[in-house]
Amino acid sequence: MKKAFRYIFALLIVLVSAPAMAGEHDMHMKHDSDAMSLPTVHENVIHAGKKYHLGDEYSYSYEFSTRPKLGMIVVKLELLGKNKKRSSDFQIVGDTYMPAMKEAHGSGDVSFKLNKEGYYLLPVNVVMRGKWVIDLKFSQEGKEVHKAKIWFEV
Repeated sequence: MKKAFRYIFALLIVLVSAPAMAGEHDMHMKHDSDAMSLPTVHENVIHAGKKYHLGDEYSYSYEFSTRPKLGMIVVKLELLGKNKKRSSDFQIVGDTYMPAMKEAHGSGDVSFKLNKEGYYLLPVNVVMRGKWVIDLKFSQEGKEVHKAKIWFEV
């Protein structure tokens, strides 16, 4: 009799707490899936080593200094004018963050710096494993003219 009572009591606890636990799990899953969902087409996701057009006169490409890993990495962006020579005609900022933890691990807008060779450089501090995004904003004469996203995983 005692065994049957314990079994029924344990079953009752599981049945009562299961919906609450499932709701909490669903809430976390929804939040995570929303944050990790694939970007939409209009977000202009770009990939390392590929060339992208910026209006009619410019093109750009980027690469990482090393394969993305924990610690400091650098995004090296090359902007070419119509004459196929490096250009510094734009101001470029990047906002690096983890989609699931933007408030905790977001850099905010950080300006790319031009080096002596004319490449735009952005240091990125990767502090934990997971999916990362860099939102790029290209401005000319104070007006934002182009946006792109870099997605990577460590």
